[in-house]
Amino acid sequence: MRIFANANFRFVHHRKIYFTFSVLFILAGLVSLVAKGGPKYGIDFKGGTLLQVKFQAMPEISDLRDVFNKYRDIGTVEIKRYGQKEDNEIIIGVETKIEAASVVVKVTEILNAEFPGNFEIRREEVVGPRIGNELKWKALFSIMLSWVAIIIYLWVRFQLKFSLAAIVGLIHDILIVFGACSIFNIELSMPVVAAFLTIVGYSLNDTIVVFDRIRENLFVEQRMHILDLFNRSINQTLGRTIITSCTTLVAVTTLYFIGVSSIRDFAFAMIIGVIIGTYSSFGISASLVAVWNPETLRKAKKA
Repeated sequence: MRIFANANFRFVHHRKIYFTFSVLFILAGLVSLVAKGGPKYGIDFKGGTLLQVKFQAMPEISDLRDVFNKYRDIGTVEIKRYGQKEDNEIIIGVETKIEAASVVVKVTEILNAEFPGNFEIRREEVVGPRIGNELKWKALFSIMLSWVAIIIYLWVRFQLKFSLAAIVGLIHDILIVFGACSIFNIELSMPVVAAFLTIVGYSLNDTIVVFDRIRENLFVEQRMHILDLFNRSINQTLGRTIITSCTTLVAVTTLYFIGVSSIRDFAFAMIIGVIIGTYSSFGISASLVAVWNPETLRKAKKA
């Protein structure tokens, strides 16, 4: 049994509503970024020392923060829970200009003074400021490179209008997810960048399925109004889109709620990305192609 086999929604006719909502979502994210002085970078990008600590008897996170607030000479300290609550583990991130070895010694001394015999340092990671800056630019370059490859691929397979509309849709997706991360105080780390790249691929896959059906219908439905043709194409792929999106959402939502904290930021970005990517495939990308000199599409197919 096909889901939405007889769907007849007028998606493209409501494009102004989609465009308005998207602009509002993007503006909300930009306002959050400006208000918070930019994105919240993780240790991966800003550099520093990260320690994973396990306690026998877990103190309150607020108490731990109060302890390290008394030692401001160590640098900027961020503390968050790691793994499940019963694991009694935390991550201590220290952004400082002193040597990493000195940071580890200093953190160990503080913990020994406040929680003697109650903890174990299980992991240490160090990212220098220069390496963090390089990772930041490499992450941006990888996203930009993917967009260039997509433009070329869709230009060859469809038309330039399709490729440009797809890129607008992808930029739209990344901006909204980026803004959501700022609003909900999600650190911009390598797992989150991995989520961005995954979202680009996922959203593009949805968009190509819709574009492919549009291209087929441009040959078959010669007399149909172009907007009705786009609506029919989207409706014909709707069942497949809903099933794929819901399946993916179940997986990433499960990761978010039962996975360890190190994967939750990735899962959060993916949840927002899957929803927005599904919406943008018809609400943004397909709608843009339909309104950009629509009759030239049919003429190109007849040539």
